[in-house]
Amino acid sequence: MPPTSPVEGFPRFGLVMARLIVENEDRDVRPFVVLLPRRAGSKPLDHSITSFNHVRLPASALLGSLAKPEDPRKNFLHVISRIGRCAFVAGKYSLRRRITNPEGSPIPIFTFRTQQQPLLHALAQIAVFGAWIPQCIAQYTDPIHAAPVRHALGVCVKAVLSKAVQHSGFHLAERCGAQGLYEYNHIVESQLESRGIAVSEGDALVLSIRLTTELLLSRYAMPQPRHPATLLVQHETGLLAAARTRLHTMSDGHRGAEYNRVLLPQCLPIVEAIGQRMAYEAALDAGVEPDLLALYEAGVVLQDPAWYAEHCGLSREAQLDQEGRALDALEPRVEELLDGLGVARFCTAPILSAERMERFAAGLPTFGEEGNRERQTESRL
Repeated sequence: MPPTSPVEGFPRFGLVMARLIVENEDRDVRPFVVLLPRRAGSKPLDHSITSFNHVRLPASALLGSLAKPEDPRKNFLHVISRIGRCAFVAGKYSLRRRITNPEGSPIPIFTFRTQQQPLLHALAQIAVFGAWIPQCIAQYTDPIHAAPVRHALGVCVKAVLSKAVQHSGFHLAERCGAQGLYEYNHIVESQLESRGIAVSEGDALVLSIRLTTELLLSRYAMPQPRHPATLLVQHETGLLAAARTRLHTMSDGHRGAEYNRVLLPQCLPIVEAIGQRMAYEAALDAGVEPDLLALYEAGVVLQDPAWYAEHCGLSREAQLDQEGRALDALEPRVEELLDGLGVARFCTAPILSAERMERFAAGLPTFGEEGNRERQTESRL
């Protein structure tokens, strides 16, 4: 479902995966660039169910060589390998939206820890991922890494970011109440957009099953941890070791019913653990400030609290205390952190300020008065 809906005056380019036939010889699936003549949450581009048959393209549309690949499977994997506005809007809204406390004084809703948690965790993730992605791109393009490892790096990025964005987007929208559900405030809109990205180019779960299976079979290995004593490294190595031990007890191996029943559900969490460790290490090496890094680590720990309690001696109370200390350190600086994102000029959500909300409401159609019928008709048109 590519962005193919025709919009007048808006040129579109699409990457179409199609089978290459040269003089009646099948040369496998290849990518082609085509010039194309809306799904919910996507403004400039929209998506339509698209089908085609016997469409003639110029030779220049083919990305790559006409030569038949020696290994069709490896060639196909190669050609498909590609890999905070919400936090800003929700944060500014939380700081300006006020309620009355028991003493009768107005206080911002950001005062409540339940409002602080999703916002500050999102800011910590933005800081960590901002350090990780450039490093991951450098690793991905480094020829020292074999093709399967480069593909695995992309899978880890997709798995970690997809989960983080969906989780944060949901909770940030929820913390804005009904306003979080309207597209004009750009939170649920961004959440839907990220969900589409997560599904495109291969579902993260399916990609993770393949990656984890190959790691358990020792077909290749990911880049080694640079800080082996951290909690996240212990989590990653512990999950992999337990899964590998379990696999060795299975008489029918990785293609059997027991593997399907027991280890398949663990594949995505394993890949997420690998990616979270890599992200943390990249942020540590890049000098991301300790308070943001500590909150990111606490958030990852709370995604698998039982494992850390069983293997690292961190009780549930200790894990929550770890998160609480990091939240306490960042809470007084939230406005500074939001402004530091540098996204203010791109944000037009009405809920960012009372003045914007008034202007927005003034432009809405009005119903019920005789003098506004003409305006109602214009709005419907």
